Amino acid sequence: MRFQRVRQGSASGSILYRFSYDANGNVTHNGKQAFSYTHIDIPSLVSRSTSLRTEFKYGPARELVWRRDTQQGQVTTRWQFPGYEPWRYPMVR
Repeated sequence: MRFQRVRQGSASGSILYRFSYDANGNVTHNGKQAFSYTHIDIPSLVSRSTSLRTEFKYGPARELVWRRDTQQGQVTTRWQFPGYEPWRYPMVR
């Protein structure tokens, strides 16, 4: 059984969110955000709109390599290096 909706206050309250799933059981939409996945079922994109989104890039061992946040045209990339503090800098366009 999959989580289908969130209602306000009680089981008969108005519906706040509806959930959609892909064939692999991954949430593709939760009422506010859309989710995309890689061929190995790990998140590649979470978006609310074209101006508010987060992308994820993974390495060959399925480790997170970087995360890129876009908010109203400003892009910030956070690189992940095992054993090091994450480094953050804005992307130059």
